[in-house]
Amino acid sequence: MVTLLVILFGLCLGSFLNMLAFRLLHNHSLFIARSFCPSCAMPLAWFDLIPILSFFLLRGACRTCKKPISWLYPALELITVLVVWAVYTALQPASLLTYISYGIYVSALLVATRTDLEAMLIPVVATMGMVPVGITCAIAGWLHIDVIASVSGVALGYGSLWLIAVVYKKLLGREGMGVGDMQLLAMIGAFTGPVGVWASVMVGSLSGLLATLLYLLVTGKGSETRVPFGPFLALGGILAVTHAYVFWRFLT
Repeated sequence: MVTLLVILFGLCLGSFLNMLAFRLLHNHSLFIARSFCPSCAMPLAWFDLIPILSFFLLRGACRTCKKPISWLYPALELITVLVVWAVYTALQPASLLTYISYGIYVSALLVATRTDLEAMLIPVVATMGMVPVGITCAIAGWLHIDVIASVSGVALGYGSLWLIAVVYKKLLGREGMGVGDMQLLAMIGAFTGPVGVWASVMVGSLSGLLATLLYLLVTGKGSETRVPFGPFLALGGILAVTHAYVFWRFLT
């Protein structure tokens, strides 16, 4: 029964995060009552909004204008289910406020992932906007870190990528790291501390490198092709919560 509830909650949350990410990215109001097709702006019926299922029933196209629906919609819904289940399992036992705190955290990571994959942009509200939330949760004792670790995580997260970006630009003469990535890692630090920052950079760098090499091999594109780094940092940020003990072992 609990498993079914977690899955249903993950599907509903994933659908909501899709809507939130799209509207933040395209500057649409968050308070519009009905979801709509991005291509023809036709309001969507409730049966076209069933997570994952509607995408396949519609064969990946809008019912009205027949324009393709982005694969990001079902992908994020499925990933959200997996993330919700992993976080729920990893945190047991925990208080409701701890679940809510980390739920806000992973939701921000998933929104950042969605927008970065679509447009290589990360909304500030999903990064620096969440920093005060993370620090507040640490002060209240709802996270597995204290406020000192939270604040130092913010400084280390932003500062480390800023330093890498400065060195990269001086050596190669071009931008190599976006401000959005720095802000995202600062947010990760607010909720997971310095260990989470370290885990995110390590996991993000390794997974990003492997994924980029695979992408270039499959597509045949040149090495100048830009690949979003945010999703890989987000992966590290999630693993910093679900597998924190693994990263602590490396440091102790």
